[in-house]
Amino acid sequence: MPIMVASWVNGLAISEEVAGYVATANFAGGTLGLFIAIFLLTRRPVAYIATVALAVAITGDGISMLANDAVSLAVLRFWAGCGHGLLSTAVINWLARHEQPGRCFAIFRLLQVLIFAPIMAAVPALQEEIGKVAPYLVLLTLAAFSVFLLPVLNLNGGDRPLPRKVVGEKDEQEGKAYRWFHPVVLQSVIAPTLFLIATFGVWAYLERYGVSLGIAEYLLGPAFVGILMTGIPSSLAAVWLGSLIGRSLPI
Repeated sequence: MPIMVASWVNGLAISEEVAGYVATANFAGGTLGLFIAIFLLTRRPVAYIATVALAVAITGDGISMLANDAVSLAVLRFWAGCGHGLLSTAVINWLARHEQPGRCFAIFRLLQVLIFAPIMAAVPALQEEIGKVAPYLVLLTLAAFSVFLLPVLNLNGGDRPLPRKVVGEKDEQEGKAYRWFHPVVLQSVIAPTLFLIATFGVWAYLERYGVSLGIAEYLLGPAFVGILMTGIPSSLAAVWLGSLIGRSLPI
């Protein structure tokens, strides 16, 4: 996202404030994708949802390369963000079905660091060669690779929708319907959303903040890589901890 914001400011000659609105549209689409996934997960298998999500994301990212103004770009980023949010929620739900969901998620975060760190270093140089389309080409390349991994989502119970009842023998015997507006369900959606709003805003403007401080742009890529690399020891710590001390204390 910081690379994309910089690309919008420099490539489309829009202000940083307008670029912020485009980034907000991207995030709003991701939030919508999250909410759509909540309802789809009890109706469709994870692999099916991920396939639809990839199709939405790929079309949004691909057509974004043709956008020449902030309004059309914001619409396309909203569309692409919806696909990204739908996909990430489906994958996280798939990880949550494992008997060690905490460790699965920690490995998921570790892989994100290991994949995106070299990308953050390479994209600025790539932009100098091919211009503003560089971030989208990277996203499309990752999406193409993800297509080949879709069959994996049929494992670990991902080949069937979630049950629409509360998990528990007593609840199943009584035939209680799952309540989407249960306080725990609402908290599990609202809490990460609020967290992402804060971190997303800071992260999106990190490149522009570095430029405003007078840091040379060629140094910002390595700086971002250093920031991302701090996620490696924390992810490994989460893998090691697993469920040993619960969730509240680590948070």
